[in-house]
Amino acid sequence: MDLSLLDGAEVYHPQSDKITTENSGGTRINKTINRAEPKGIAAALINGHIYIATDSAGELWQIRNIILYPQRMKRHKHAKLLKTIVHHIQLSKDTIHLYKVKLVLAS
Repeated sequence: MDLSLLDGAEVYHPQSDKITTENSGGTRINKTINRAEPKGIAAALINGHIYIATDSAGELWQIRNIILYPQRMKRHKHAKLLKTIVHHIQLSKDTIHLYKVKLVLAS
């Protein structure tokens, strides 16, 4: 099994019913789920999606914090990635909708 495939986030495109995998781009200490989640959000924004759902309340909170309190986030290890997300939100001509969803596993 190629463990590199486990590093990243998947982005679902409802119109085409396709899933793309985004590598987290992290190395060693930055190669975590905490980097993969915002990487997936950034990928969705870069690809023009305006409705984005995530099961990570923490990432939505980090995006909120970087918008409202950028000075507090200067030393955050994923600050550059979070700033990329905010940049794409600000440049969008459309309203971006970020949703928190609950992950439900089928039994």
